[in-house]
Amino acid sequence: MAMNRTDLAYVSHEGHLVGTVTAAGPLYLLSADLKDVMPGSVIQVSVSASAKGQFYYGPVELNGMAENLCSSWHVFTGNDQWIPLEASTLFVVPRGQSSRNLSFQLRLEKSDLSGHYDVYNLTVIARII
Repeated sequence: MAMNRTDLAYVSHEGHLVGTVTAAGPLYLLSADLKDVMPGSVIQVSVSASAKGQFYYGPVELNGMAENLCSSWHVFTGNDQWIPLEASTLFVVPRGQSSRNLSFQLRLEKSDLSGHYDVYNLTVIARII
């Protein structure tokens, strides 16, 4: 399910997203898209789900058009136990640029962990504050 307004984008996946993040690169899940975001706008991005596995995660802006004001990068080591997965961070569109189309997603990485993931009922919300 997805919803987009001028100041809010919401996307969710009901059910399981299962797999393994490999050393070849990160994995991006879902996409909450905001259109024509004005320079100087601050965007709060939140992700939530239940999960099992071992991975690093955090919300990111995929197009590189917004700067992360307070990085929210986490380690998830739930192994075989369901644990809440939650993160929130702030992004800003730099001043002096034209309006931007932004795409916010949940990024998973392997690094020194197994990279196995089972994410259940994932939601990504991006809103201009």
